Amino acid sequence: MRLFQLERIGEPPRLTETACPVPAAGEVRVRIAACGLNFADLLTIEGRYQERPTLPATLGMELAGTVEALGEG
Repeated sequence: MRLFQLERIGEPPRLTETACPVPAAGEVRVRIAACGLNFADLLTIEGRYQERPTLPATLGMELAGTVEALGEG
């Protein structure tokens, strides 16, 4: 799967490839059809959002797609 990943605060995110994750309990895996990078994502890149993610972090808080796998529960 491909994802925009933020590796360091203040640097542009990189498009990276990784294996598809298996959802854990209470999680779902979504095949994303569309994703927007919004103002909160831009603030996260700059380190100015109210929450700081654990790096590396995957960007994209807004998405539309199809659930393709479910974890337990």
